[in-house]
Amino acid sequence: MAPLTHAVPDLMDVRQAVDAVLAEFLAAKRRSARPTTRELIDTLRDFLFAGGKRIRPMMCMCGWYAADGRGDPEPVMRAAASLELFHAFPLIHDDVMDNSDIRRGRSTVHRLLAERHRGRGGPGNADRFGLEAAVLPGDLALARSGELLRGKCIALMAIAVAWATPAQLRLLHALVGRPDLTEEQADAVRAVLEATGARLEVERMIARRFRRALAARDRTPFPESATAALRQLAYATSARRS
Repeated sequence: MAPLTHAVPDLMDVRQAVDAVLAEFLAAKRRSARPTTRELIDTLRDFLFAGGKRIRPMMCMCGWYAADGRGDPEPVMRAAASLELFHAFPLIHDDVMDNSDIRRGRSTVHRLLAERHRGRGGPGNADRFGLEAAVLPGDLALARSGELLRGKCIALMAIAVAWATPAQLRLLHALVGRPDLTEEQADAVRAVLEATGARLEVERMIARRFRRALAARDRTPFPESATAALRQLAYATSARRS
């Protein structure tokens, strides 16, 4: 598929671009995950790509084009994809609460997990296991949607890795992503983010994008009440609290 341009694309192109972002993001998460977490990621990925109209991502991109669609479309596409990932969270949990059998023409996540548990000869009641286990990929969708939307941690770490000394790079590789990270180890990671200048560079990136957002707001034909609200929103989302 050709990359999206500033000309309004076919909605099928938007759908394919969203799917590509989701596939790449989940594949990256899977590569760095532990075996048990990989199975959760696989379950979530299978659910996402089993169907769905991608209405929310399409509406997000249409909103960007309606606002003149200037600048790099990649962050907007990530935001659009994060909406689809977020949407998966209540769908999976809703099926658990309703004990539904079918979603998008196939077995619901908890039914699939129950059958998998039963096929492996797992202990206990397989249906109960499926209902309880399906909460996890739903929670994973919620957590990862925020990460995909913000991208801040990804940018922060990418800059730190690019600017780190060999010793700092070894420390990052050894500690980042560990679920059992101690406070002392977290302090060591934060020290590297400061020493490399990565944190400061991300703050500068936020400031530049904040200024571009205000400039774009000033070009819009929206009523003053709407532009004032957008300005407040820009300040609220970019202000640093800690």
